[in-house]
Parts: sequence; structure tokens; C-alpha cells
Amino acid sequence: MSRKNADKNANTLCWISLICLIAPFILSTLMAKLVLATGGSIIGGLIVFINSLMDILFVVARISGVVLMIYVRINHPQNVFGKVLMWIYIIILVVIILFFIFVVVLCNGCIGGIENCANARSFCS
Repeated sequence: MSRKNADKNANTLCWISLICLIAPFILSTLMAKLVLATGGSIIGGLIVFINSLMDILFVVARISGVVLMIYVRINHPQNVFGKVLMWIYIIILVVIILFFIFVVVLCNGCIGGIENCANARSFCS
């Protein structure tokens, strides 16, 4: 396989990986709006059930995206799109970890009572 074809295949896999990362966020937002639009009707209950099934598919899609990125990095180590995608995934992971640490610190401050929560707010600002 020529270098150009290998890069084209790697870029295609990277695009699929990126779609697997972004599509669940978009579809989840659309499903949430659909649930809010239907209110508490029977159709709304069905949509909530479908949404819970889709959550499983979203987790699988995100894991598939990461696996595809790793596959590209292993088999096409010089591919620039694969390198950029790897760093995007790393940055997203770091932001998520920092967010959870931030939430834990704020929740820990609020457990003691309202006064502690006010102190935690003043600490963060």
C-alpha cells in the first residue's frame, strides 16, 4: 500500500473516530430537547426508554472512537491527523478530570452546611 493511500485510510479512520466522539453529544442534546418537548406523556416515557438504550450505544461509540484513534496511532504513527486527534482526546480527558476534582472540592465544602458552602464560593472566586 502506498504512503498516500495509507494516509487516506488513516484519515478516514480518524474522521470516524471524531464522529464517534462528537455524535453522542449532539444526539443526546437532541433527545433531551425531545423529552422536554413531549412533557410527561406516554410518548415521552417511550422516548426516555429509548434515550436510556442510546446511552449504552453512546458509551460504545466513545470507546470505539478511542480504540480507532489508538489503532491509527499504532499502525500509522506518522499520520498528523492521528497525532492531533490523540492530543484532543488527552486534553478532553484532562479537562474532565479537573472538572470532577473541582466538583468534589465544592461538594466537600457544601457538606458541612450553608456557611461552608459560602466559604467555598468565596475561596473559588
